[in-house]
Amino acid sequence: RSWANIRPHGRCAPVKLHRNRRAAGGGKVDHVRAQAHAFANKSLAADMTLGEIRVLCTVAGELPDAAVRGCAALSGWDKRFEANSRGAALFRAFWAKASRLPGLWQVPFDPADPVNTPRALAIEGAKGDKLMAALADAVAELDAANIALDAPWGEVQRVFAGNEAIAIHGGPGTLGILNMQESVAIPNGLTPRHGTSYIQIVGFDDAGPVADAILSYSQSANPASPHHADQTRAYAEKRWHRLPFHADAIAAQTISPPKRIAE
Repeated sequence: RSWANIRPHGRCAPVKLHRNRRAAGGGKVDHVRAQAHAFANKSLAADMTLGEIRVLCTVAGELPDAAVRGCAALSGWDKRFEANSRGAALFRAFWAKASRLPGLWQVPFDPADPVNTPRALAIEGAKGDKLMAALADAVAELDAANIALDAPWGEVQRVFAGNEAIAIHGGPGTLGILNMQESVAIPNGLTPRHGTSYIQIVGFDDAGPVADAILSYSQSANPASPHHADQTRAYAEKRWHRLPFHADAIAAQTISPPKRIAE
């Protein structure tokens, strides 16, 4: 989960630090706040760059049609990778190209200040032209894949349980998204290959540990099992499962007697 495209000499610690500061907000973090933090699906790359990209779209000279279309699609994007976020697929394709450009930042990475650098996207002159060219290339990529520029992210990134398509939120770690999903191309979209899998939030009350969790890929590989995609749907709906800890809660959630398997 490299953060090198934003932080050239770092990994994901700066992302976590930014998000943890926002989540704490000067106070304690409870279950509800932690759950919202884990699945906020905010992109730090977008937070750091989209403002300058939108400015560039308005001040650049004559742009190719593809870049004009890209600017229009990004103008209404919420900078998130929620299932209903429109424009996320385009930014994903754009950043994969733009992040490789030399001299991308006005303030380059400084090992003495790794959290606050790099910053300020460089949009003047030829550097701005290259960013718009990267946007035009991203538009062409989505056109070739038959993906609408403003398609809801959940219609682009999906997993399949039989004939059922399940919209999956989250996105690439290289975009600074805590809820990481790395996807590969499928016809008319993307499907995750690795990323967020087992997620658990643990706190304590007067009776002991309180834990909520989701296993995003579900428990059973058997399509006939009721547990083949149940937690995948729960993940898609951001619906957490309260794990039993005390004996009465364990008994209430028991689905079958234990089965011992010996060699």
